[in-house]
Amino acid sequence: MADNSADVVTPPNLLKTKAGQPQDKIDRAAIEKAGQAVEGLKDQFTDELLQDIKKLNQAFKDFTDGFPFDDPAQTDLYNLSFEVKGMAGTFGYSVIGGVCASLCDLLDKCDQQHAQFIQALNAHIYAIQAAVKEQKIDENSKIVQELLGGLAQIVEKISQEN
Repeated sequence: MADNSADVVTPPNLLKTKAGQPQDKIDRAAIEKAGQAVEGLKDQFTDELLQDIKKLNQAFKDFTDGFPFDDPAQTDLYNLSFEVKGMAGTFGYSVIGGVCASLCDLLDKCDQQHAQFIQALNAHIYAIQAAVKEQKIDENSKIVQELLGGLAQIVEKISQEN
């Protein structure tokens, strides 16, 4: 009868040795400096965000005027939503970022011919406008969670009915 036992050999992890311990390599002063730089940019970003929201409103109008599109992801509406989504999270506007992420999902996943498509776009645009008006929004509040969850449900429902 053959011996079915096997030896398990664990190779050395040289990466850990080369990288050192995480606390050895972290420059806390650099992290603090980066945080201050981001805070310094927040005022500038807020101004740019308000300009982008105006552009987003115009892009929505242009989208509905030129609707339907062969590829909604190639429209100004999608591109602005995607840009605002990324910048909003970085600068502490996670609610606006979440709505823009949902808007991108809507444009990516849903059939433009769906009867509720334009209304769903409208809901997203109104949610962005409301979030801009309310300067201090608690992203963990029940209302915000319901808003973001409701938008996600709209996208899911329309995408499933394609």
